[in-house]
Amino acid sequence: MHVADVGWRDGQPAFSVQQTSGTSYAAAHLAGVAALWLAHHGAETLRKRYGAELPAAFRDLLSFGGCRVPNGWDASAWGAGVLDAAALLTLPLPSTDAVPAFQPVDGERPIGWLSALVAIDEAVLERALVRRLGLAGGALQRTLARFEGELAFHLVQDPDFRASLLGAGDSAASTDALASSSPQFAAAFL
Repeated sequence: MHVADVGWRDGQPAFSVQQTSGTSYAAAHLAGVAALWLAHHGAETLRKRYGAELPAAFRDLLSFGGCRVPNGWDASAWGAGVLDAAALLTLPLPSTDAVPAFQPVDGERPIGWLSALVAIDEAVLERALVRRLGLAGGALQRTLARFEGELAFHLVQDPDFRASLLGAGDSAASTDALASSSPQFAAAFL
């Protein structure tokens, strides 16, 4: 981003413009463009089309045409490029097959960030998943690693699924969860 500044040198105003990084500004800018993109295509339509991979679809578009790189741009200092909202909104949506699957952060336990995501104690969520899946230890961790993106999506988007998983309902098979789940997720969790 460019920063314009006015200071004083020898009793006179001194004007300067310089390029700098601006992650605080960029985060708000990107969030606003993401909201525009959701509104432009219809948030519910996008959720049904991509399910848990919705953020990946957005990132995919950013990578393939939603950013531009000005001449002289130093990516190591200023990032991958300049967000181009107009270009992003005119790009065709990627096919569901083209969207890269969710990838967990190396070394991070899925149960830790999933519990933080929905403000549930980690031990409570783990007990609920053990009860629901009949798995523990390494088998539970492998299943969570496989489905953590979809599980995160349903925990956040579907209060009935979340309540059922935590023991406040009869079945996790809510209409919303069934409509936007992969068959593999539905078989394991619903």
